[in-house]
Amino acid sequence: MISDYFGDWTKGTLGRGRFALLYAGIVVVGLAIVLVAFGGMEVGSREAAAKINAMGPAKSGLLMLLVVAMQIAALNIIAKRGRDIGMPGLVTLLIFIALSFGAVAFLGAVGALLALAFVVALLLLPTGMLAKKADA
Repeated sequence: MISDYFGDWTKGTLGRGRFALLYAGIVVVGLAIVLVAFGGMEVGSREAAAKINAMGPAKSGLLMLLVVAMQIAALNIIAKRGRDIGMPGLVTLLIFIALSFGAVAFLGAVGALLALAFVVALLLLPTGMLAKKADA
């Protein structure tokens, strides 16, 4: 599982079922990190910011490293799934990053829904669907 998240950066692929399992794992771990860090507080609130500041540099740094590791793992499995359906991994990543960061920044909840729709599309498209067909 660790090699799925952090290995085969340029050539690995993931089928639909494995992608769903790995992405669900990222969501569950991400939610656990948020619950531990913020303890039920609203993420963008002043109380949440005060709690993070009160953690001290070691704990908040560890929290940041966990979040970055989860983002790297998510990007890797998204690229692998893109290659599995026939898209170049880099193109898949650029589309996902544009939707999840750019669209969310400018469109808010609509952008978040677009990013979620892209992940669902990756989940639903069968292996090789977008691959170029060789002439027979």
